Amino acid sequence: MAGSTREQCTVESLLRVLDFLVLLAVCLSANFDAIESSKCDTCKELTRRFNEGIENTANSNFGGGNTHWEERKLGSFTFSETRLIEILEHSCEDGSKECHHMLEENEEVLEHWWFSLFAKGKETDLNKYLCQNLLKVCCPEGTYGPECTECPTGKTRPCSGNGLCQGSGTREGSGTCACHPGYLGELCSECSTSRYFEEVKNETHVICTACHFSCETTCRGAGPSMCDDCIYGWSLIEGSGCIECDVACNGSCTGTGAENCIECKQKYFHDGTACKACHVSCATNCTDDSSKSCDECAAGWSRVEDESGCQDVDECSEDSNKCASDSYCLNNEGSFSCPKCDRTCRGCDGPSNRDCKECRTGYAKNEENECHDVDECHASDVCTGVGERCVNNIGSYRCECQKGFVRKSGKCEVKRKGGGKKKSDPNEETKLSEISPESLADEIKKMGEPVQGVKIDDEEMVSMGGNFEIPKQNPSNVEATDAEEMTDSTRNTRGHDDL
Repeated sequence: MAGSTREQCTVESLLRVLDFLVLLAVCLSANFDAIESSKCDTCKELTRRFNEGIENTANSNFGGGNTHWEERKLGSFTFSETRLIEILEHSCEDGSKECHHMLEENEEVLEHWWFSLFAKGKETDLNKYLCQNLLKVCCPEGTYGPECTECPTGKTRPCSGNGLCQGSGTREGSGTCACHPGYLGELCSECSTSRYFEEVKNETHVICTACHFSCETTCRGAGPSMCDDCIYGWSLIEGSGCIECDVACNGSCTGTGAENCIECKQKYFHDGTACKACHVSCATNCTDDSSKSCDECAAGWSRVEDESGCQDVDECSEDSNKCASDSYCLNNEGSFSCPKCDRTCRGCDGPSNRDCKECRTGYAKNEENECHDVDECHASDVCTGVGERCVNNIGSYRCECQKGFVRKSGKCEVKRKGGGKKKSDPNEETKLSEISPESLADEIKKMGEPVQGVKIDDEEMVSMGGNFEIPKQNPSNVEATDAEEMTDSTRNTRGHDDL
């Protein structure tokens, strides 16, 4: 008895070992297939990039000025070593390390092909020369395996042209056909019996076409009239095939229109003539189109005790903080939304500038409680620099230089003739502090425009600080254009919060 048990254990152990060896062999075979397939992919990528390099350098030369002399002395660039090196440098650019390794191992092979075969027109297909014939890691398309065996039905139209040959183009694979959708059989020469029909078939070709989407399983041809059965929402009518039922029908009907529903869908009721929609407040079924007849209330609605049916829930009154600070809560039937506040508001309870909780910087409330633009230019502490003027914007303002002035180093200075682009001559200009008030007043009066910060009369002129400069020459030299004033004269923009 003990001997029999030991024999049984030995047999079981041997079977486990045998199973392990079989599994190991399968894994090793799969890994080998993947490695060999990867080598073929690497070689294809290398030759593809090499061929791209040939195209990219087709119109190049040695880069000198006398191409005729270069070709006479150095030989044609077309098959030169210079061109080959340029192509090789980019053959594995941004490629895998496997590509670089394959390139290094076969650089002499590529040189031989370039000079001895390609240059003489003997062999122009690099993929065939390197990947298929020399390294033997690939096969021609439509063949597979170690011997490059033809795929089923031939390499021209493998798998009847209706599928993929496993391993095609590599030294691996089984050659088994993986059929395209709608095709069946070892050679992909038959049509699927589900949702496809045989449109064309002869000795060499078969074309399988999908049934109309309304067909549930099989059909005899194209269109809904050729369906043998129908999907939900369509019904099979004798002589018409599948017809689409009304949206109110619960999947089946005897014809088009809500009056032909066999059964009403949820949220619909039958009024004796046709299926009609329940009230929007109903979650499931109802007996008529009022909110009182709902079996259940939908989200955003609730049933009240006075038998008035499902009533809208005002989410905005329940929670005033449902929306962001720059929006306000607006109740809708069964829901709510958050529209944006008016641009003048910092927080609001409605859409207009009268609904603002506060006004943004640059705005203030008027007598009608509306947030309106503040004209900062009426204040006495803005744009106070010499030659500056204030320009009001909506919600902000900016400081510009007056006519006859241009901004330099943040200050407005008198503009010289020629636009001020010419470099100033120190001998022609004098610091403002060196000019008498009477002379400066005369100069400014001739410009025809008052200057901010300067009071001019017969007796006094306020002091103006800084490095303001004015030419000693004829004041007729002072000029400026409106365009220059807009572009060169603006100092800054002081605005309110981003809107």
